[in-house]
Amino acid sequence: MELNKQEILSEIAEYSKKVFKNKDLTKLQISEQIDALKPLMEEIAKRNGIDVSDILVMYMDAQSDSGLLSTFNNIKANLPDPKDDIEDEAFINLIKSKTKK
Repeated sequence: MELNKQEILSEIAEYSKKVFKNKDLTKLQISEQIDALKPLMEEIAKRNGIDVSDILVMYMDAQSDSGLLSTFNNIKANLPDPKDDIEDEAFINLIKSKTKK
């Protein structure tokens, strides 16, 4: 049986919406997320004949990718107009301010 990573991540995402409702996942500790999602991850692992740690790694990778994409989009949205005459130092400070957490 071939593992469909996208289907698994979609199933976890749907379950997350129900479990976390209106909570901002970026403000929850990862341990809280994992504890809440663990029953589903165990079910998925059993169904696919793999270890739950493999499901956890998929989830963590997806969360990391999502965070990087969000940061990139935030920086991109806040870049100065190329027509503006901006000093190099000001540009560097703008990028630094948008990437600090």
